[in-house]
Amino acid sequence: MDRGEWNPADYAYHLSRRARGLPLWFSLATYGTDAYAAAIDTTIATARAFADAVAELPRFTLLLDPHLSVVLFTVDGWTREQYLEWSRRRATEGRWLVIPTSWQGLPCLRICVVHPSTDPAALMDILDDLATYTAEGFYYGDSGNRLAAVTVPAELFRIDDLHARPAAAEGEPEATTDILRGLSLTVNEGEVHAIMGPNGCGKSTLASTLLASPEYEVTSGRLLFQGDDITDWPTDVRAKQGIFLAFQYPQEIPGVSVIQFLRQALSARKGIDLSVLELRLAAMDWMKRLGMDSSFVDRYLNEGFSGGEKKRNEIMQMAILEPELAILDETDSGLDIDALRIVARGIREIRTDRPKMGVVLITHYQRLLDELQPDHVHIMVAGRIVASGGMELAAKLEKEGYESFR
Repeated sequence: MDRGEWNPADYAYHLSRRARGLPLWFSLATYGTDAYAAAIDTTIATARAFADAVAELPRFTLLLDPHLSVVLFTVDGWTREQYLEWSRRRATEGRWLVIPTSWQGLPCLRICVVHPSTDPAALMDILDDLATYTAEGFYYGDSGNRLAAVTVPAELFRIDDLHARPAAAEGEPEATTDILRGLSLTVNEGEVHAIMGPNGCGKSTLASTLLASPEYEVTSGRLLFQGDDITDWPTDVRAKQGIFLAFQYPQEIPGVSVIQFLRQALSARKGIDLSVLELRLAAMDWMKRLGMDSSFVDRYLNEGFSGGEKKRNEIMQMAILEPELAILDETDSGLDIDALRIVARGIREIRTDRPKMGVVLITHYQRLLDELQPDHVHIMVAGRIVASGGMELAAKLEKEGYESFR
């Protein structure tokens, strides 16, 4: 078969096989081109039948015509948290996937048919379950009976009198001077905190310490995340629980593609073995939002990337990994004004999708703050926070410099 007749990225059935490591030529050689094409047609037909059923229900809205074997739809009145809560009740099977997601900032459900043997009746059970779930009171619709909303920001993350210093390499004497010297900070759900400070004040040390970098050791103080003391938790456990760090200088990893890196990271985060299909679709959506070429995810991680590409890749990772807390270490460094605005727009869209996500933004400059409008601004000098306020504090810093805070 002429290779040009096939676009593997467009075929859900093929991608489901790719997720198990089977290349296109193997599938074609095993099943033959006619059988392979028939399998693809079957998955598409199943998805279209499901989409037709969704379109007939009054509480459900089909967002797009089915794209191959992918169906996007909403339940009227549902928030992202409601989609997540319902989806936890549904077991994802190998032949089809049910995943809460978002489309153009709108929370929704994504159904992917990834195998021709998918039972259409099993898919229709999804709609029956949704209808039952909404009837049990989870769905309010047009009813005037609602509980009064009481908004009390919950504490998400707290740094309590943190002291840290460089960890001694094997055979070398221990450092005697702390870089972080009694730093305290509380981040509630949905808040954005900006930390500004001069070079050498410990900003990047703070970012690395929060993710348990082996380069630093905590000498006293505590870190609390969602009520748990995580001071002694290793990096991978913190990441799995939903703490994300965007690096100031992302490292190149030759031989590991962006899509495979994301698949491994998200599988570890969610605790399930995810298909490349869903991940590729989500990545394509975010690449479009961030002005990235569709071939980007097939490149080796950060290898040969420009500074702007590296930073946009970090934001795409944050979007796909869906953290509870994002720590952005000088994400704006090395970006021109256009690239900065693209990155800032990406951060805003992620916050729209995940309104309870907390953000700790470490930066030198006010320009990113102007784009994101943080809830709190903190000035860090000599390893501790010496002043806190709002955007007026950033304006004062821009006018007077750091000398007035020393």
